[in-house]
Amino acid sequence: MQFIGTTGFKLVDGKAFVGASMSVADSTGAILYRNDDLFLDYDTIGFDPELVKERIGIFLETSYPMVKGGIYKWNAKIWDKKGNGEINAELLIKIKL
Repeated sequence: MQFIGTTGFKLVDGKAFVGASMSVADSTGAILYRNDDLFLDYDTIGFDPELVKERIGIFLETSYPMVKGGIYKWNAKIWDKKGNGEINAELLIKIKL
């Protein structure tokens, strides 16, 4: 999942402090994967806001316990750790191979 053109982050020392989380649930609602802060390693150094504007990506690797034919709900959130903005996304995916 890619977010392109994301702007408006509160800058601190010229850097954007971006948070990102994601979860994947199966058709019963059981959470198969969850990470509450994918960019935790950047809490002290931040991101170049021009790179954030160009693209922020969250990637999902499909593997066990996902199964062929299964339908899963992928939720993602991008937020400003120094401000109030956030983007929420939800995507249904079906495993074909």
